[in-house]
Amino acid sequence: MRPRNSPFEGTGIATWRPRSRADQAWARRALRRGDLVEVLPTVYAPSSAPITLELRAAALKDLDPDAIITGAAAARLTWWPQLATDILSATRPGSLVAVPGFRWEQRDIPRDLVVDRGGLTLANAALSVLDLIPDKGGNAIDEALRRKACTLPDLWAAFELTRGRAGNGLRRALLHDSRDLPWSEAERHLHQHYRACALPFAHATNFWVTLSDGRRTPLDFALPDLRLGFEADGFAWHGDRKAFEYDRDRDSDLAAQGWWVIRFSASFLEHEATEVRRRITAIVRDRARSLGVPCPTVPAGAR
Repeated sequence: MRPRNSPFEGTGIATWRPRSRADQAWARRALRRGDLVEVLPTVYAPSSAPITLELRAAALKDLDPDAIITGAAAARLTWWPQLATDILSATRPGSLVAVPGFRWEQRDIPRDLVVDRGGLTLANAALSVLDLIPDKGGNAIDEALRRKACTLPDLWAAFELTRGRAGNGLRRALLHDSRDLPWSEAERHLHQHYRACALPFAHATNFWVTLSDGRRTPLDFALPDLRLGFEADGFAWHGDRKAFEYDRDRDSDLAAQGWWVIRFSASFLEHEATEVRRRITAIVRDRARSLGVPCPTVPAGAR
């Protein structure tokens, strides 16, 4: 019979699946005493342990090493640790019993879209982004690109390997809309607005410039031929005093080098499309005129 002390003491393990009959009998008694909790059928954790996503993942590894963690759980456990989710979704074969805190899926996942992290099998970053799109929209793509979790070609490759999924129309549209590599929803709106203006100047996104002290910094959107930059300011990124002061210092430094940086709020970009596009067109044309650069009209549909 197993000793009275916990099987977790001194082991560093998060969950335990008893194999022998003696261990199983001991676990049932410990469960009745309240010393253990059952995270998954026949997989236990100390009752004092918080039931986190990481603990659920450890329990799934004990119960079914062939299961593949997907969606928000895969993203949270690999490339997006701040993503709020407590539900662990995973692919498993057969008819499965519902368990609180878990969501089972039945689908085939190509091996090229799977990664191993410490013995856990998970959807890779590109597939987890595609999984998140129905809930997070373009923000899932933007976060992955900004964090360099994967590239746009990676996302297209994952899309090609998972054709026929429900929601792929939305996924295809958002991947196509991401061709200028936005790092946020506000930047995505800014890119859409500039493309809609049908202006003749080539643009670059996340365009790196050098400040007078040698620091490198990216502009959200730039027209290098006009030394004109546009910034999409969301409060979450620019709402504290340090960010406010940095932005003003950077803009004046760039102005001294001949750059002109225009800032739009994220809310304005999202809700005032007509006015944003009018202003962008007027700003670009005025800048070109002041520099003596021709600004011919681009025929409709040419961009």
